[in-house]
Amino acid sequence: MQIVQEKTNAGTVLLELLITREDLIPKVDKVLRDYQRKANIPGFRPGKVPFGMVKKMYGDVAMVDELNKYVSESLNNYLVENKINIIGYPLPDMDKTKKIDLLNDTEYRFFFEIGLSPEVDVKLEQLHETYYVPKVEEQEVQEAIDQMLAENPDIIYPKTVEKEDQLELLVTQADAEGNEVEYGFETVVTLFLSDASEATKTLFENKLLGDEFIVNFEQLEGTDKAKELLELNEDQAGLVSANFNTIIDEISREVKPILNEDFYERMYPNAGIITEEDFRANVIEEIERHWNAQCEIILFNSVIDRLINKSQIELPDAFMKKWMIDRADGKITEEEAEAELEKTRTAFHLQLIEQSLKTNYPDTIDVSSQEIRNFVRAYFHYQFVGMAELPKEVDDRLDPIIDKILSDENEVFRIERDLTEKKMKKLFNEKVTKVEEIISTSELKKIIEKQNQIQEETIDE
Repeated sequence: MQIVQEKTNAGTVLLELLITREDLIPKVDKVLRDYQRKANIPGFRPGKVPFGMVKKMYGDVAMVDELNKYVSESLNNYLVENKINIIGYPLPDMDKTKKIDLLNDTEYRFFFEIGLSPEVDVKLEQLHETYYVPKVEEQEVQEAIDQMLAENPDIIYPKTVEKEDQLELLVTQADAEGNEVEYGFETVVTLFLSDASEATKTLFENKLLGDEFIVNFEQLEGTDKAKELLELNEDQAGLVSANFNTIIDEISREVKPILNEDFYERMYPNAGIITEEDFRANVIEEIERHWNAQCEIILFNSVIDRLINKSQIELPDAFMKKWMIDRADGKITEEEAEAELEKTRTAFHLQLIEQSLKTNYPDTIDVSSQEIRNFVRAYFHYQFVGMAELPKEVDDRLDPIIDKILSDENEVFRIERDLTEKKMKKLFNEKVTKVEEIISTSELKKIIEKQNQIQEETIDE
């Protein structure tokens, strides 16, 4: 077996594989001898089928299989032994590879085009990048506190109804004269006046706890809403138009909380916050954590952009388009491949950057299968007990669930990419020389919006 390398265009080479019949015969005979030992053919005892019969029955199939296997193994071994890094995978050159006659040919020639992967050598220590340090503005702090107050109201139980209250109503089916129907329909209605019609609000406003009166929910809220409030099933649908004796059993009202120790404890449990000053400090710290995470993303994107622009590598576009079409089993046209070329080129560029990082910074961004498994397990721990340890018998029952999730290759790839990116952020943060720049969060928002816009335009393209 011989392999000859011929450089063609920039970034590609043509490999010619010459395989002789003598290269294959020992491999084919070995396969056929194995067939002979296992063959179960009527008229012969197991393992006693004549080799000539086995060869006649299975020889051509074995020849084709071994030839394909030998070509693949020889090609891969050549690339590994000669340390040739390639883009995608080798593409057979069908114009140069002639039709093979297994019976009469003594030599078989195969031609493959390969795209050469450019060398990328990433030295993070040589990079200087702006690292934004967020300065939280007082307005943002107050807005965050106002949002906390709005989303975490106190509940009081007044005696008089107002238009935005929540009511618990005891309702009993009544006749036309307003008398309760014996053994009639009864239920408890939860009524949010904030979502009710103006007619309903007007009827209930200023009513007192314990007041009793007749209500026709269909007239007030319409048929569909009345059915929902009364929780009527199909058999009870006729009751929607009935009058109901209604008693106001509970009035509850959301009111804006007061900034005090009870509220601080609700927002930050077990933090021991006593004063408003300490509370505001915690709010600022929480806001800073959010913006610091955003600044790490900005740094990550800036470093990636810098590495792509700095490398200025040349990729074999013609080969890449052919590879894209082949990878899609010919289901995309050359024009469609051209349209996707820039996105594919960027993906390869990122792949080369990652490979260089793994070489220059060993064991920093590699993600093991165990780390992926631990990530999924930690997700369930958080869902169940907020990252606390689960009892062993419960934790063991997670294994089949984790196995099922990780049987999805797409899900494994997504988790691996998330973990890799997280490690790259950490590596950039440690190795890149950061030039700190204090910036207001309002200006930071503009930078993030600009980056997001650029990414969206790239995706659209």
